[in-house]
Order: sequence, then C-alpha cells, then structure tokens
Amino acid sequence: MIFTLKNKPKWSLDLSALTPDRLSGVENVADIELNYGARPVRAGDLFSIKGDDPEHIELRRTTELVTRIGAGMTRGHINVKAHGGSYLGHGMKGGTIRVNGNCGDWLGCEMYWGRIDVEGDAGDYIGAGAHTGMYGMRDGLITVWGNAGNRIGDRMRRGMIMIGGDAGDFSGSGMVAGTILILGKSGRLPGYGMKRGTIILGRRPDRIGTTLANCGALKMEYLRLFFKQLSRMGSRYRFFRNFGPEVRLYTGDLANDGKGEIMVLLNAPR
Repeated sequence: MIFTLKNKPKWSLDLSALTPDRLSGVENVADIELNYGARPVRAGDLFSIKGDDPEHIELRRTTELVTRIGAGMTRGHINVKAHGGSYLGHGMKGGTIRVNGNCGDWLGCEMYWGRIDVEGDAGDYIGAGAHTGMYGMRDGLITVWGNAGNRIGDRMRRGMIMIGGDAGDFSGSGMVAGTILILGKSGRLPGYGMKRGTIILGRRPDRIGTTLANCGALKMEYLRLFFKQLSRMGSRYRFFRNFGPEVRLYTGDLANDGKGEIMVLLNAPR
C-alpha cells in the first residue's frame, strides 16, 4: 500500500494511524482521520493511495513535519522513501521500519521490539525515553548509517543501537542496560550517569568523564562472537569480520554506583 503526500504539510502531521495493525480490515483507507495541526483531516485529502496490502506500507514525499510513523506497530513493514520525521517508531512492539532519508528527534523512543533502519542521519534522543517516560527502549534494534545527535540511548533498558557515523554528546546517559555501538566520532561524556549496559566506540570520545574508571587496554574475547554475529546480519554488515577484541575499557558511572562499561576499540578499521 503506497501513500504519496500530495503537498508539503504546513503543520505537524501525525501518521500513527497508518500502520499495518490499524489499516488491517479497513474498507476505505481514504476516510481514516489523521491529526494535522490542530484538526483531523481525511487521509485521502492529504495522500494519493494505491494498493491494498496493509502489511507492506510505503510512504513517499514525507517531510520533517511528519511525526509518529509506525508508532505502536506490532507487525508488518513500513518503508519511508523520504524524511522519517520525529518520533518514528515510538513505542513499536514489532515489525520493521526502513527510512531511505533522514529522521528527526526521538527515533525509536520507548520501543519494545522490532527493527528500525535509517539510511541517513538522525537527531537527538534515539531509543530514549519520551518526555514523560521513565525508561527508553526495552528491546529491538535501531541502526542509523549516518550521523546521530545527542543523548542517544538515554535511559535505555535493553536492545541495541548502532550508529555508522558520528554521534553527539552524552551517548548512553542514564542507561540501565543494552548496547550502543558508535563507529565514528563520539562527543563528550558518553555513559554519563549510566548504571549498567555497554557502549562500544570506534574512536576515543572528545571527553571521558572523571567518574569512569580507566581499566587499561584489554582483550574482551566475547567481542569476537559479537562482531561475528553482526557480520551475519547481511552483506552490509560483513565489515565487522575485520574487527578485533582489543579495547581500552572504562567502567562506571561511579558517581551513580554504576557497573556499566565503555569500550574504545583499539583496532577498529577506519
């Protein structure tokens, strides 16, 4: 099922109603109401709609003003051919979302399960807890092949976030568990306030917090298995076969009685 936006929106456009769960069994999809600014609008007034398979949804010509694509979805596939907007995959419980362009803030916030792949860049608070939420993502996989903003994985409990490019400041702030992998440059103070969890960095960050203990250079042999498993996820992940287990290990955050770990890879391919 293909939804093509007729015109660029002038106000925020909530697309949480266009998921496989909510479209299943609907006879006239064009009559579904979408929140556009401060009023509801028919989907048919904003989109040209083709196809009849709600399990495979494609969104075209979307802009940064769209919000909540795939929010709460439990199954199926959504392919976004343009900008993914903000709050993409908010609270999703299953299925896959693929974005060919960039995304805004709060990507995959509070997700429970599923997979999100973003070809471009993403903003702040990836996989984090929303404004009123206690915790971030509970499980699932978020991959951003471009750059990411600040506080990715803020308060995350489980799951994995992989950033192929650079990341901003405070990655993994307050994280409880889970894994964050940043292959490019990292900003200041990763792991600030973390309790547990693992942050793997391809390069030394701009600044390491003083409440993280430097444990020296070590070989973390389990990383061999970790990278081997990643390399089997598809042809695009095969470069992980060249990664070794040599790291500089930091633990903490000691100011938060934390037992988390930050590993700076010593032999990561550049």
